[in-house]
Amino acid sequence: MRAIVYVDGFNLYYGALKATPYRWLDLEALCTRLLPRDEISLIRYFTAPVTARPSDPDQPQRQQTYLRALRTSARLSIHLGEFRTRRVRMARAQVPHHTVQVLKTEEKGSGRQPCELPAARRLPGALRGRGCHIERLRP
Repeated sequence: MRAIVYVDGFNLYYGALKATPYRWLDLEALCTRLLPRDEISLIRYFTAPVTARPSDPDQPQRQQTYLRALRTSARLSIHLGEFRTRRVRMARAQVPHHTVQVLKTEEKGSGRQPCELPAARRLPGALRGRGCHIERLRP
């Protein structure tokens, strides 16, 4: 059966890859291994460009390198949105009744979120709920 794979890059990275040696994941190879009986017609990767932060000034360069690598796949398309940062008040962990002002960053506008797509089905195993979904197409 033909399949389209939808990848939420933000949730995949922060939910499954960030603190692992698999940050430079070959998405096409992963999809092929996870869906051996399916013909993968397209992989749609949703993300937003990151900005340099004092704690990680090289983050944008690493992301651009990864996106260049992903673009070498003929079956993969990249859909860019943007991150929006705003100031919010949140409770402190150690003192729940006291709040502090923090910067909260959210991804916006990279197209429909993969989890909102009709007929989307989560991939099995370790990536369940961490940003990967598939849509199987009827012949």
